[in-house]
Amino acid sequence: MSKKYIAFISYRHKPLDKSVAVKLHQAIEHYVIPRGLRKDGEKHLGKVFRDQDELPVSNNLTENIFEALDNSEYLIVICTPDTPESVWVANEITYFLEHHDRNHVLAVLASGAPEESFPEQLTHIRTKDGELVELIEPLAANIVADNPVQRRKLFNREKLRLFAGLLGCQYDELYRREQRYKTRLWLTLSTVVMLVMAGFSGVLLNRNAAIKANYEKSLLNQSSYLASESLSALNNSDRFTAISLAIEALPSKENDRPLVSSAEYALGMAVNAYLAPQDTYGLAPYDVFVHSEKINDFTVNEDESRLITASQLNVVTCWDTETVSQKWTYSTGNTSISSIDLVGFNKNQDIIISDSKSFICLETADGNVKWQKKISDYVTDYSTYVSSPLMSEDKTILAAVTSKKVLTFDTRDGHLIASWKLPELPEPLALQSYGSCLSQDGTKLAMYVNGESTSLGIAGVAVMDLTDGSLTELLNEFVYQEMYIDCRFAGPDKLIISYADSSVEHGSNFGDRGLYVTVKNHLQCYDLNNHTVLWEDIHESSVTNYGTTLKYSESVYTVPVVIHSYSNHIDIFEAETGVPVAQAELIAPVINVETTRGWVFYMTYDGGFGNFNKDFSNWYYYHAFEEGVGKAIYPAYSAWVIGRSSTTITRYTPEKADPSWKQYETYWKDDSVKEDFYIEDSYVRNNIVAFVDDNHLLIGNGDLSGKLDHLILPGDNSDYSKRIDYNLFSSKDNVLTMTWKGDQKFGLLNLNTGSLEYETVTWESEDQHLYTIFADDDTGDLYGVTYAVPEEGQYVISVCMLDTGLNISNLREVGTFDKLTSMINYAIDQENIFIVIPDTKEAFRADMKNGSVEKCSERLYELYTLAEELSGYNELDVNGCVKTDYLAFKTAPNVYTITDHDGNDLCTVTGETSEIYDTYFTVDGQYFLILESDGVIRRYHISDGSLCSSIPLSQNVYSSNEVVWREYGDMLSVIVDHRMSLINEGDWGIFAYIPQCFGYLEDQDIFICRQYESSVNVFGSFPRHTTESLIEYGKSLLKGWELSPESKVQYGLE
Repeated sequence: MSKKYIAFISYRHKPLDKSVAVKLHQAIEHYVIPRGLRKDGEKHLGKVFRDQDELPVSNNLTENIFEALDNSEYLIVICTPDTPESVWVANEITYFLEHHDRNHVLAVLASGAPEESFPEQLTHIRTKDGELVELIEPLAANIVADNPVQRRKLFNREKLRLFAGLLGCQYDELYRREQRYKTRLWLTLSTVVMLVMAGFSGVLLNRNAAIKANYEKSLLNQSSYLASESLSALNNSDRFTAISLAIEALPSKENDRPLVSSAEYALGMAVNAYLAPQDTYGLAPYDVFVHSEKINDFTVNEDESRLITASQLNVVTCWDTETVSQKWTYSTGNTSISSIDLVGFNKNQDIIISDSKSFICLETADGNVKWQKKISDYVTDYSTYVSSPLMSEDKTILAAVTSKKVLTFDTRDGHLIASWKLPELPEPLALQSYGSCLSQDGTKLAMYVNGESTSLGIAGVAVMDLTDGSLTELLNEFVYQEMYIDCRFAGPDKLIISYADSSVEHGSNFGDRGLYVTVKNHLQCYDLNNHTVLWEDIHESSVTNYGTTLKYSESVYTVPVVIHSYSNHIDIFEAETGVPVAQAELIAPVINVETTRGWVFYMTYDGGFGNFNKDFSNWYYYHAFEEGVGKAIYPAYSAWVIGRSSTTITRYTPEKADPSWKQYETYWKDDSVKEDFYIEDSYVRNNIVAFVDDNHLLIGNGDLSGKLDHLILPGDNSDYSKRIDYNLFSSKDNVLTMTWKGDQKFGLLNLNTGSLEYETVTWESEDQHLYTIFADDDTGDLYGVTYAVPEEGQYVISVCMLDTGLNISNLREVGTFDKLTSMINYAIDQENIFIVIPDTKEAFRADMKNGSVEKCSERLYELYTLAEELSGYNELDVNGCVKTDYLAFKTAPNVYTITDHDGNDLCTVTGETSEIYDTYFTVDGQYFLILESDGVIRRYHISDGSLCSSIPLSQNVYSSNEVVWREYGDMLSVIVDHRMSLINEGDWGIFAYIPQCFGYLEDQDIFICRQYESSVNVFGSFPRHTTESLIEYGKSLLKGWELSPESKVQYGLE
């Protein structure tokens, strides 16, 4: 028998809920069913019941609603975070389920997350006695959005999911029919248009061209949108979504998309395309483990092959981390417990969990229960609740601390080792049953001691011997109000205690970031054998969070250390002596510290985590979770992190940063330079790769055929007065030339790159004094500016060409001047040398190709003078000019004037910020580029000075950063502080970002990069990746993972 209503809409009478209900009501009743899906010729789905429209005036409202529910085929529940609070909605769902199948209940998620918006009746199947049988997820349309416009778009897509449910067909089938219908409609309309316009073929062709152009533009816009969403997903640590969206944004056999640089860049960042292998310097997101519910806890085994999670619904899941797939799930079936504790892995790598009333050992291979121990079997007359399940560091002993007893178990088979009654303490002290810690071998237990009343907080620490149940230590001399405490065993006979006293006598104040409290931080080391304090550290600090945590490590240094974290500080002490080893101050309060492989790993309240090496000199910080970090661990090789109240665990790892597909080649590894090698200058060009610091030169052939050779350069830079500064300069005919300055001398060092023999040359001419030297980047030719003093007070300025022996040729006189009290300034493009003489207010141009020297206009000198006054140094900017006729002068802090070589104004370029850091002329002479303080490169037309495009770099930019510009065909390379951004000059977008990059060898199509390893200089190369190789590797990382149908609709992919 047919029902009166196709659907009953249940919702709360609040603005959003009502708005969605009204819109859905109208959509259902006006929807025209596709012909192939119609039953009995019905074109429409039918009438919908919604209380405000269908209820008559009646004193018995409940009866009318029950009658409407009985006469409805389906129930649709509008869900928001307020919905679970509605008794009325709950009763409607319950009543409907008593008379209908559960698959006739649909939902619309209008706001909030599913777990907070779905009423329990939609997700929990229970017996008549209320026992939970199964957790399910209802068929739901998701229209959650940040604004009404986006919600409307989602509604228009998601309503088909509900219509499919009402029709009893698959969503995909209905979606395809809708698409075919739209296609037929479009073809019909197109045919009509074509017939009407048959006599106007020329107009029609133009119209079709316009349609095609609009179509291509829409694809371009969508690709840019998907690339932007990919980067947003990556910033939120959703790496799989980031990879998928970037792949969708790129051209492939399945689509007609144009190649958009931002899409290639997004995919490169998502797959870490140019991240060199590193020795714990930096962490990169590698795998994402997505759950259907929020995660309360997680852990991984020793080799990180298995991830174990415990969900908010107390479901334990085991993941294969290599394939990012679920192996098994386990549920205790106990709905009364608040949460499951993942105690840890035993030596057999089985996972042991606790549901507060028992220990359960699960086989990691299949999730079967290996053994189970109920606390009630051993404690009959006391509380059986375990607040602090503990496992010894050697993974052999479990400890359960109840309010009256301590039980210890063998982790392998679960047999009871000992059962001890908690020791009695002198009044008013009492032992706490939580906040305990075990010694490394599980033979000692430290417990906190309560004071006379709860207002006194923690009053001390007691130590219990678990081999005989005796109380061996009672440390209760510290009693403060509001005390935060932690304790750890340091070896078999020491106990470290840290506590932060925030008693009111120390004061507090309200700062920019909230309430600051002045606390006294205590750190004490007790000798448990002699019952004495070995050492102590006390100091005050003002903090917003005054929690305290401790770690004991024997792997960070050559001696055991204690790592003490409090507020945003981390201090390290030698465990035996208390001697401070290192200190660090972070940007946010610390909530956890781990140690692994000689590194300290930490996470902070503001959503960041990071690591640093033992002397705190090598830092890495990753801010990935805007809502804060929920938990982070670093067991061996990777950092495993989950955001607060999140469903996703992300693995960050340095080892996985260089998959074999990327063909990263480590060619040079040199540990002969023991001290830190700070690169003062680098040269990557003409088949030569070289790096230099104060005394060391590392050099290799550009074909990367051999190791990196290490040469110690002349000079003793330990004596600053005799310091020699080297600058890698140019190369020609397999000779690398370096300039050197020191001890009031100037010269060249010429190195034969084949034999690695070098000679140093000093300027020796008595007639000519060498003022400066510079080189043509492309040809390697050397030029100089010289001056002679034929008579006292008379100076002859010349320009010349030089060979590698500093021999002069093509000497051309610029002019003779009576005095030179100011510095001569110069600039060079690829054909000209510009000389500025401040004393005479003159400027000259020497054409090095035809040998002419001519005086420039007064206007050019005026512009130069203005630029010099603004910046304090020469601002003749001809960087990158190749056969062009332009000069750039800073005429205001953010304004440049472009002139020709005669000083005639061509245009004025005005930046968008208050400071311009660097500028560049493009090789084709069409554009002038500026890099501003906001990290954005802006491109201006030289013809009129108008801004035509801009692009932000992927890094912070500072005025002190060295900037190197270089063009390779249609590719512009910008290196800022050894970080290269590659810009496609076609669509003016960054398509690749290569950190720690020193240059690009065009002939071999490779990038030269530096790795970081302890006390070792490691260099290698990346090939320039193609779009196809990026897509191929991205798909291999996904391992078959796909965007959900809802996500595809959300991003406009369906």
